[in-house]
Amino acid sequence: MKGNEVDSDDDERFKWINNNENKDFYRVDLNDAYEDLCNNKIDVIKTLWPSEVYKEFMAAVTQHRLSDAAADSMLRIIRKYCTEPLPGFTRKGRMYMDQMNIKDFNIKMKDMVEFEGKIYKLQYRPIIDAIKIRVYSEQNSANWWRERQNSFSKILAIMIYIDGTTLDSLGRQSEYPIFLTLGNIPNWRRNSPDAKVLVGFLPYLITRYNKLKGSTIFRQMQRKLEQLSFEYLLSPLLQKNGIYLAINGRIEHFTLHLSAILADMSEAQNICCTYKSYRTQCPCYKCLTPGDQLNNMNIEQNSIVLRDNNNMREAILSNNATECSIYEYNNFFWKFQTNIYDATAMDRMHLQEIGLCPYMLDYIGKIFRGYMSMKRSRDKHR
Repeated sequence: MKGNEVDSDDDERFKWINNNENKDFYRVDLNDAYEDLCNNKIDVIKTLWPSEVYKEFMAAVTQHRLSDAAADSMLRIIRKYCTEPLPGFTRKGRMYMDQMNIKDFNIKMKDMVEFEGKIYKLQYRPIIDAIKIRVYSEQNSANWWRERQNSFSKILAIMIYIDGTTLDSLGRQSEYPIFLTLGNIPNWRRNSPDAKVLVGFLPYLITRYNKLKGSTIFRQMQRKLEQLSFEYLLSPLLQKNGIYLAINGRIEHFTLHLSAILADMSEAQNICCTYKSYRTQCPCYKCLTPGDQLNNMNIEQNSIVLRDNNNMREAILSNNATECSIYEYNNFFWKFQTNIYDATAMDRMHLQEIGLCPYMLDYIGKIFRGYMSMKRSRDKHR
């Protein structure tokens, strides 16, 4: 197997930093769970604001991206009728938010790569700490759950969500936050903001040189950076012996499963290491259906071949990666028992751009033309 496609093509401008295992990931044995139970370390302490009005005002300013001038005008009106503590002006409120010492939100830094004199860091929180904050007692009852559960251990279904987020109104600065939630939590509860935990920001390379940005070596290095970051962040989930957690006043043993990854099509293709162009032979990251058949509504079900960890690994071994539209890369997610191509949720909205949307437009066009033809025929015979 060719393995990591960039191992033999590393450019001297890319200096990869040695990533040793971080011991703070592995506080999951029986003694640690007992210590958590006795010391109650996993209680979530809410951040204290000067007042609820202060909190709601700054939340509205942030959510609606209000300028300081517009927010200050609102603030002067609110201060006339409110006796609770408020910021003197909006900028002071922003400074207060920046200086907050938020409990149970200890973001750490890990150097990943040096490129063009800049060190790119993975900003993360130990994923086991994030799991401790979000353990709920109610269990799921789906078939996926029954197939994996046993009488000696409870299942902890890890769900990861990643999506690019624009940080400014001009769309020039973006980040890629990674959130964690649990399949143990009922769907209605899981959709609430406090059921998710931010576990890190995925780093990405930037360069001032457009020619380098479009080069093969640059794209290879970006994929390697993403894969190493995911490996460093998610490796604790690969523990074969499971973990012990203090929950509901007692110690429970859990077996970890990566159950789902929710992402837009671009991020999903990065995770699956598949080609991004719609013009490739197999543009879907979940199956090997040829691109010219994706809008075939009469396709036979048995002709659809789904991707899985084994057949994608075999495609690289047999030098058929190009035919399968997959990069010759030893995907970190193959280490999980979960089939990563099945766990990566279907992004229906963006997949429509591959072929379904033109089919729907053509179908609607035929209906409209048929309606107009009938209308003209009726008008003609009146």
